[in-house]
Amino acid sequence: EYAGEHTFPTSAVFPANPETMRCADDLARMSHLNEPAVLRALEDRYETDAIYTSAGNVLIAVNPFKPMDAMYGEEQRAIYSVRHRGGSDDG
Repeated sequence: EYAGEHTFPTSAVFPANPETMRCADDLARMSHLNEPAVLRALEDRYETDAIYTSAGNVLIAVNPFKPMDAMYGEEQRAIYSVRHRGGSDDG
């Protein structure tokens, strides 16, 4: 359907983030926070089993549709608990 050269209206084109921001763990740090950029970042993180993504003080969870046993051990729970409550990793 989109093979070859096409012209799209400017209103249909969104700015993209640099490649270094594609798997950002906090979407608030992205240069361009638009729907395609957010969906792309969530998709990239999902492909690496990173199902939790922050957007400032909001935590976004994407259903992995598979067991994630390694993600829910005590160590991981402690890391997320401290990080998302504004504490430090020092205990």
